[in-house]
Amino acid sequence: MMVSEILDNEEGLEEKILAKTSLSKEQLAKEIEKKQEEYGGLLTRAGAAYSIAKDLGVELDIKEDVKLTPIGELDETLRTASISGEVKTVFPAREWAKNKKVGSLIVSDASGSVRVSFWNDDCKLLDEAREGSRLELRNLMVRKRNELELSYGRSSQIVFKSKPELNYIKLSALAEGQKNVNFFARVRRVFPKREFSTNNRKGQLASIIVSDGTDARLVLWDKQADWSEKLHAGDIIRAEGAYVKMNRGALELNLGWKGRIEVNPDGAPELPDVSTSERVKIKELQVGDKYKEIKAVIVQAYKPVPLEVCPKCGKRVSGKCPECGVESITTAILNCELDDGTGVIKGVFYRDIAEQLLGIKRDEPKSIENYDTNKILGEEKIFRGQVKENQRFGRKEFVVREIEDVNLDKELKG
Repeated sequence: MMVSEILDNEEGLEEKILAKTSLSKEQLAKEIEKKQEEYGGLLTRAGAAYSIAKDLGVELDIKEDVKLTPIGELDETLRTASISGEVKTVFPAREWAKNKKVGSLIVSDASGSVRVSFWNDDCKLLDEAREGSRLELRNLMVRKRNELELSYGRSSQIVFKSKPELNYIKLSALAEGQKNVNFFARVRRVFPKREFSTNNRKGQLASIIVSDGTDARLVLWDKQADWSEKLHAGDIIRAEGAYVKMNRGALELNLGWKGRIEVNPDGAPELPDVSTSERVKIKELQVGDKYKEIKAVIVQAYKPVPLEVCPKCGKRVSGKCPECGVESITTAILNCELDDGTGVIKGVFYRDIAEQLLGIKRDEPKSIENYDTNKILGEEKIFRGQVKENQRFGRKEFVVREIEDVNLDKELKG
């Protein structure tokens, strides 16, 4: 008997379950209702009963039914269908209710394309899917809501026919504008996630410093920011689907909803060990040094300069950003002289880092222009950043990416 034949005989299917289990008719009805709720109402009564039969190990004498339907010929009169095609888009799993998840694929063949949804535990099957994968999906449920879609259920099966070959690059080869960047790297430092808000959306982000011998910052957006609570210094990650943009004069990797991270994966290449930070003296700093840490005193602070930027892409704009359509905000650039007893270097503070040091809120131009920089003179802090050459003045500058108050107990422990 084929799966389609079983699903077309709802009454006979329920009778088989009752005959081969200790369930009463009322108990089975409740289990069917619970199963339908679990799949967001997408399961028919027969589909839910079939799923329960599989859960309970009820033998149904099923023969494999792999008759493929061209995607363009799918219609709502079908109860189930099997398709073959290429994955065009992967939508990772997300919560749609408490402890319930849904994810999906867009699958295409020569006749059209369709969304295939995966629910709860079945979402783990999406981990294997990549754009460009060729696969066969069997015994999917057919539903019509706003548009026709397919749903992967307990009687469904996924068979990968081929998967695209992924290319991994070295971080030294990063260039502005690159997309779909795949790489292996070791986590050097993890920063906590934080909320952000622009004119058109709110969300969360976090960042980590990664290294494969070359260091880079990886910014994690929205759900990807949750990785900041799971990753630790020294972990090896395989990241897929990142994109590269310039931020404050430095190349930066970004990972959005289409990206993936796998921690300590099999087959990772040998990567150099990393430390969470490297404390150096100012006299030891060299142009090109990245993610160095100094402990220094602010001995001179210059008047902060108001700066209008796009809050989304970070570019300097006045008014609405032509690329993002977001109104600019006012922030600051601040220059200070930093002294650790071995030397003095100019520290450059951009945007949120300048705001943090000054203790001011974004988009407050008056407070920036009138700020009394004498307030921060003599303060000793830990500064982390990179060394660049100011070609105009022929000097080294320390571009600060992170500020931390000095913890005396921590310092005494070494």
